[in-house]
Amino acid sequence: MRADKHLARCAVLLGLALVVTAGCRSPMNEVAVGPVAEARQRVRQQPNTHDSWLALGQAYLNEENYNDAHIAFKRAWSMDQKSAPALRGLAECALALGDPQTGLNWVKQALALDSQDATAIGLRGRLKFSQGDLAGAYQDLMYARKLASLALKDSLTLTNVHLAQKKPDEALAQAEETVRRFPLEAHAHHNYGVLLDTLDRPREAEDEYRLAIKCDPDLHRDKLLLAQLLVRRRQKLDEARALALEVATKEPMEGVPAAVAARALYLQGDKHAGYKELIGVQKQFRYTPIVLLWIYEAAQELGDREVAESVRKILTQMSAPRPAASDES
Repeated sequence: MRADKHLARCAVLLGLALVVTAGCRSPMNEVAVGPVAEARQRVRQQPNTHDSWLALGQAYLNEENYNDAHIAFKRAWSMDQKSAPALRGLAECALALGDPQTGLNWVKQALALDSQDATAIGLRGRLKFSQGDLAGAYQDLMYARKLASLALKDSLTLTNVHLAQKKPDEALAQAEETVRRFPLEAHAHHNYGVLLDTLDRPREAEDEYRLAIKCDPDLHRDKLLLAQLLVRRRQKLDEARALALEVATKEPMEGVPAAVAARALYLQGDKHAGYKELIGVQKQFRYTPIVLLWIYEAAQELGDREVAESVRKILTQMSAPRPAASDES
């Protein structure tokens, strides 16, 4: 069905977007225990040492707290302006915060210290990829791989570079290499799952999404992707609805999880209840193309022609994929 095909595209776009940033959690409160707390204690004990601030920056970076990581790395760099780790840390923060050009400037300084710094070269490749420079990203990432084994983020990005260059075989090979080297990393299985989903290999994609969830149950994106895939295949709809509702509870400001849950309910046979939920999602979040497509299909099937025609007009205005005039099963 057209709606389900559009869902597949949405799933792929969501997955790729999340992979580019390589993170999906931001600490809301300062932790009392763990690596960050230990690094902060070290800074309190040794406030004027480069290494203590560098360790704090890395701890924040690992927690994906990029603003505080930037502050710590900047402090470390102020104490030693030839610190390659501090320069690379500043570049990582710039990339995560959406300022790749500043990141490239920091990496340039790191490479001035050591032109064969594989970590910096790989990072430069990721920065170039974020700017859309596929050729430059490919060149840097392949050279970094020649110098040393790629870091996880570099390996993930190289997969996406191959895919963007329309080289699916190379992308698959790189993704497979990544999960072999990083079998316990959720990001590796997520990336591979999205790629398999893109290439219409849903059974294998399902396996990878499940492995990603097993590696890190707190990452909601793969639960949503798995729910979307199951809904698209019209299989295990009870599980799909449960997963989508779980994500909707954790991400109340996002409409897609609630819509996927409603779609699952509709496909389970409770069409009127599912339709009502879809209408509710649309009223709350408004003009989400995939939800509009599902509402259109349900309205057609349930004979709500007024809503169907209204949705058709909205979709036309949005230049979204237009549903067929006839009802589709």
